[in-house]
Amino acid sequence: MNISRLVDLLLTLFFGLIGIAAIIMVGDFPFRDQLFPVVASILIIIFTIGSGATIIRNMRLGLDNGEDQENIRPSEGRAGDGILGVQQDFKTIRRIIGLITLLVLLVFLIGHMIAIPVFIFLYMKLNREPLWICLVSAGGFYAFTWAVLIETMNVAFPVPYLFDWLGL
Repeated sequence: MNISRLVDLLLTLFFGLIGIAAIIMVGDFPFRDQLFPVVASILIIIFTIGSGATIIRNMRLGLDNGEDQENIRPSEGRAGDGILGVQQDFKTIRRIIGLITLLVLLVFLIGHMIAIPVFIFLYMKLNREPLWICLVSAGGFYAFTWAVLIETMNVAFPVPYLFDWLGL
């Protein structure tokens, strides 16, 4: 087992424990207040079980000992990569920082209920997903957020800055 697999496994266990702790901590809440944390925690637990099983399966099959590293992570900066691998890593980091900045700005300007579905749609289109998958994902998130946070839990989101500035 290499160090990156160990870190992956430990982070997976950590997120699973957070999900279990969240379910335990909201046990005394009324049903409507429990709904969102419990559903989110169950999804986190399901994904951590799947991720942990994949990590363990790959370790048992020997897929993580580096023999196929060029195809898995081509920009690791291995011997012989020179500056090319480092430039690719900087490009990836700049893209991630730019997307996170865009998301934060969208949330502040146009609000959570509009910004997150727009961001999901744009991010998936940038990753060359089919249009119908982008629309279903963004619409599904909007419907889930509306049903759980707005209708069921009556969460009030802050007024977006752009709406406040325009007097809407």
